[in-house]
Amino acid sequence: MPTTFDRYLLRRYLHVFSILMVSVYGLYVVIDGFTNIDEFQEASNDSMVVIQTMTKYYFYQFSAFFDMTGAILSATAVIVV
Repeated sequence: MPTTFDRYLLRRYLHVFSILMVSVYGLYVVIDGFTNIDEFQEASNDSMVVIQTMTKYYFYQFSAFFDMTGAILSATAVIVV
C-alpha cells in the first residue's frame, strides 16, 4: 500500500512530466509548423483546412515524439522532483 508520501511523489512527478511534455512538444509544433507551413498550404488556401491538416499531422506525430523524448523528459522530471 503506497503511503501518503509515495502518492505525493507520484503526483508531483506526473505533474512535472506533463508540464515538460506539453512545453517541449508545443515548442516542437511551433518550430516545425513555421518551417513546413508551405507544405501544409499546398493542399488548400482555406485557413480552416490548413489548421485541420496541421492538427491531424501533429496528433499522429505525438507518438513518435514521445518515443524520442520520453526517456529524457522522464529523467528530467525525476531530477526536478
